[in-house]
Amino acid sequence: MKYKITTVSMIMALAFSGTAIAGSIDEDMHGVCMKDKANSDESCSCAVDLVKSHMETDDYTLLHALATTEEGSDDRNSKLAALGATPEKMQGMSEKFNSMAGDMKSKCNVTINNNEGEDAD
Repeated sequence: MKYKITTVSMIMALAFSGTAIAGSIDEDMHGVCMKDKANSDESCSCAVDLVKSHMETDDYTLLHALATTEEGSDDRNSKLAALGATPEKMQGMSEKFNSMAGDMKSKCNVTINNNEGEDAD
């Protein structure tokens, strides 16, 4: 029952205000970028704008869910379920994001760390 309530709450939150959520997502994505000390505030703003302008809203929201939650966590699982994120959808989003990596580096001078979940044993 807890899972259903969380999922319903997430769907309601996503439907409540697209503009407010978009602003929050942008801020969250900027924060994720700023975790890498090599990135500046300006370069992260540029990267967020670039990604947001080149991805569909659904893909950008999915990227946000993955970037701001821990792998295997209940929070991530409930967000992915609320977004209807299939493995195919996540793969497609990942490919779109990765295809922008060169542009983010050249246009925004931002470092992109793609090693999430790939820590050495």
